[in-house]
Amino acid sequence: MYAGIPAPARENANSCLAVHFLRFASHLTLPRPREKFRRMCTRRFPTTFLFIALAPALAFIGCPAAESAAPRPRQVAVPPAKIPFPYESLDVRNSCFVESVHFYDAYQQWRATASDGGDAGWARVLQWGHLDDTSAVGLGHAVALCMDNGKLWMYDVNFGLSKLSVPASRRGDLTDVGPEVYAKYPQINAVLGRYRDDAGRISPAAAPAPFLENDKNEDIRDATRVASELGRFRRARVFLFDYKDSRGRMRHGAATAFSFSNRLCVYFPDKGTHLSSRMRAVAVEDLRVMRGLTRRIYPGVLDVRWLEAAPPPDAKMAGTSGP
Repeated sequence: MYAGIPAPARENANSCLAVHFLRFASHLTLPRPREKFRRMCTRRFPTTFLFIALAPALAFIGCPAAESAAPRPRQVAVPPAKIPFPYESLDVRNSCFVESVHFYDAYQQWRATASDGGDAGWARVLQWGHLDDTSAVGLGHAVALCMDNGKLWMYDVNFGLSKLSVPASRRGDLTDVGPEVYAKYPQINAVLGRYRDDAGRISPAAAPAPFLENDKNEDIRDATRVASELGRFRRARVFLFDYKDSRGRMRHGAATAFSFSNRLCVYFPDKGTHLSSRMRAVAVEDLRVMRGLTRRIYPGVLDVRWLEAAPPPDAKMAGTSGP
């Protein structure tokens, strides 16, 4: 490469190459992953295109990553605050989104019946995704935010109720609210945070499904628990399905379809909540949509059917098989 070039020139060339290499390496390694991703989002791609490209990865809000990656800290500086209204947790698996919706409903019901002369209240569900080291967006988390006595509060299924330091006037700005919320999960690279509101919720067409708390199938217990609570304020239906696991064994599952923020949401107890970006709330009543969605998640699914108010024989069979 340096044939015919005098030694001083070769040394100068080597120095220049080293300098250029160090500059190039520093350009690659100095920016933190979050800064690099933010720069890519804001300079190279339109915001709309970025959201469309990454939205499929946010289809599930299952929270296993959030809950396993960020367990409850050993030392808690401030214990959870007391919830100012009657509230009972759903106590189901992968529950961050459905638990946030459940708290949202309880808060709205409390404010609607309050006689203290206060404001009508304000509540939102905040959801976000997780950006991993490969720049892929995976399972994130969801919490509920609300106003009480002029202060902004957050309810998290992992941490309970806590007061935020963000001024009430900035409650709608995620650039202010987001960092304080995400700080509880330092292992999660939070992206695509978004508020969801159910102000235009559709009244339930029928009484909510009963909670089958004595069923031997854990999926049926969790799905009916979610439907019995969320179904008090919106359309919610439970459906059953049969599928084969990775070992070829027959399993019996259950899921809850409900509406929130005028979107179809489907809670799978062992997967989390699928929040559709295309299907509207009316799709809750469409069994064909449930079949298509379930087959995408469980490729070996054999049958999908509604769970009626009185569980049919196959639902009882599903409960006796166990995992």
